[in-house]
Amino acid sequence: MSLLLEFLGETPELRALDFFIENDLFDYSMADVSKGIGMARVTIKRVFEDMVGDKLLVPTRKVGKAQLYQLNKESPVVQTLLKLDTDISVQHANQAAGKKTVEAVA
Repeated sequence: MSLLLEFLGETPELRALDFFIENDLFDYSMADVSKGIGMARVTIKRVFEDMVGDKLLVPTRKVGKAQLYQLNKESPVVQTLLKLDTDISVQHANQAAGKKTVEAVA
């Protein structure tokens, strides 16, 4: 589980967003995300419809019959989530570094 999900919780929407945040260089189909996070396609379809409607995901291209999607990095909500993910990671790394220092001294 990612640090973002540990912090915010593990809803289907957050799991899908976390997948796109962790894999933000490419676009993905619903089937890709479904496999990647281990969630039923029916749930993924509902989640994608909501996230596209909220402009968190954008359709990019079609490969065969499959529509591919990508994180909408222009969305203020997505920008906030990306910053939060980075901030959580930095805080966690700093805490881990501090603990190692304390352990080494003790």
